[in-house]
Amino acid sequence: MKKISNLSRYRQEKGFSQIELAKKMHVTQQCISSWQTGRTISKPYQMKILSEILDIPVNELFYEKFNRVD
Repeated sequence: MKKISNLSRYRQEKGFSQIELAKKMHVTQQCISSWQTGRTISKPYQMKILSEILDIPVNELFYEKFNRVD
C-alpha cells in the first residue's frame, strides 16, 4: 500500500508555488515536496489545513492506492 498525493495538482490549480504553500502552512518547501512525492505524509491537522487552503476535501488530497501484482 502506497500513499499517493494529489497535492501537486491541486496546489498548481490554485496557483501556489511550493514556497507559497509552505509559508501558508508554516513548514518548509522541502516538507511540501516530500508530501507531494510520497516520501512523507502530513499529520492529520496539517491535512485539514491543506484542505482548507486549497478548498479540497482531505480524501481528494491524499488517498490510498493498492498496488496489485498479478
